[in-house]
Amino acid sequence: MLRNAIAAVLARNPIELTAPVTTDKGEDEPMQRIQLSLKPGELAAIDIAAGRLGWRRNTWIVGLIRTATFSEPRLTDRELEAVHRSNSELAAIGRNLNQIARAMHRDDRYKQSVTLERIDKLREQVTESIERSSALLEAAENRWSPPERFRPETK
Repeated sequence: MLRNAIAAVLARNPIELTAPVTTDKGEDEPMQRIQLSLKPGELAAIDIAAGRLGWRRNTWIVGLIRTATFSEPRLTDRELEAVHRSNSELAAIGRNLNQIARAMHRDDRYKQSVTLERIDKLREQVTESIERSSALLEAAENRWSPPERFRPETK
């Protein structure tokens, strides 16, 4: 609901940023507090959503606001670990391809050990890794989308 409210306000009142706004943890600016008044059911829903991600409610709300305002989705620790693992796998595959290319240029006898099947297998691994990373990032970006059953109160 907060995301929809922020999006609606920003759509009606677009802001012109004169300087880039960053939310890096390394900023020297002190954090500022705000207070929200929520219904008990809303607070319980936030606690459940935050708990599913392994976050506290404050972290979840800040993530929601940063995503809605700056299009800056926040990954969970598990998701970050998966992205790092995927990048490591891609780097290892890249090193293997470089070694294969070097060996083939250096010595003709290696050309027979490099088959299209082996190269296709490497290509499949790269494609799978990219698809997994893309799906994970898309899920993180869409985490804040309201569910299909969401109906804002009109009263």
